[in-house]
Amino acid sequence: PVLLLRMVCTIRTYLQEVAADGQMTFMWRHSQIAEAAVERYLNNRDKAPSYHKAMAEYFLDLWYDKPKPFTGNEKGVKRAVTAQPLYRNKTNSDGEIVGKTYNLRKLYELPFHLMKSQQHDVLKKACLCNFGFVLAKISASGIQAIVDDLQMALGMEPADMDLKLLSDTLHLSSTALSKDPRQLASQIVGRLDTIIRQDKPVAPSD
Repeated sequence: PVLLLRMVCTIRTYLQEVAADGQMTFMWRHSQIAEAAVERYLNNRDKAPSYHKAMAEYFLDLWYDKPKPFTGNEKGVKRAVTAQPLYRNKTNSDGEIVGKTYNLRKLYELPFHLMKSQQHDVLKKACLCNFGFVLAKISASGIQAIVDDLQMALGMEPADMDLKLLSDTLHLSSTALSKDPRQLASQIVGRLDTIIRQDKPVAPSD
């Protein structure tokens, strides 16, 4: 943290703080610097996935409260990484839970970085085929947000039947889920039951 503070102080004149998904974060003050950074680090097909992988690991809590190894030190050291839950409970003065504050940065950043780092299996397990993640994203941002993620993933892996099935299910259930995201479980079970019945082979008649 001290090294990060020193670095930020050194380049402060080139940075600006902006609100992003309900949190304050840094971005480059001048567009030319941002363009140069993208050109150097993110337009390189060989190196770009590793940068996106590092960001995905942050939002996956991979190194939260555990040492992260690095070259020359396999045991690693703790990096004081902040936990990244899907949401935090809001409580009133009596300590009663009265709602949720969703982690919008994780909900938007994690699937993006997993796609860009070409971790399709992790993308499905942690995000797009993860009930908790899908429910949180629909509750926080509406059904279109998760549909957009599914369409982007299908653009990269068009033959993935799991994502295709879920995408079709959400399209068919969009009206109900827009009114009440808590219907997600019943909508998925209902649609799957219909599909299973349609695919069930008919027994031959006597």
